[in-house]
Amino acid sequence: MTTIAVPSEEMKKEVPTTLILPDAYQKEADKKGEDRRFPVLYLLHGYGGNNESWVTNTTIKELAEEYGVIVVCPDGGFSSWYVDSPEDPPWRYEAFVSKELIADIDRRYRTFPRRESRAIAGFSMGGHGALYLAFRHPELYGTAVSLSGGVD
Repeated sequence: MTTIAVPSEEMKKEVPTTLILPDAYQKEADKKGEDRRFPVLYLLHGYGGNNESWVTNTTIKELAEEYGVIVVCPDGGFSSWYVDSPEDPPWRYEAFVSKELIADIDRRYRTFPRRESRAIAGFSMGGHGALYLAFRHPELYGTAVSLSGGVD
């Protein structure tokens, strides 16, 4: 597990993002000529949480290892709901996650850069965000999961 700073022109800052790479990611990189790629799960935290919430409160590290998936947990702010604010121009969480974050992760890591190998999920506020982003950007996400999502 590591935390990276993802630059965001939309948000006008670097966004802390926790990243979990399964052991197989590094093992495969150590083999010459090996170019194994991995699916990605984007996990959105709930209201009041941060990019480390999934790592500190769940067994996501073990699950990433078991299933051989890269897990990406961006900081969604205290109460962003993962939307672009019409009131506060740098509050552009939809644009950040769906445009900049995915592009950055696909560029930096050996992912399958296609919707069929990309999932988005979240808890509470993050569950709302996962469904909201998946419905608004169906070309990006092959799977969406809302756990106790704040939806009406």
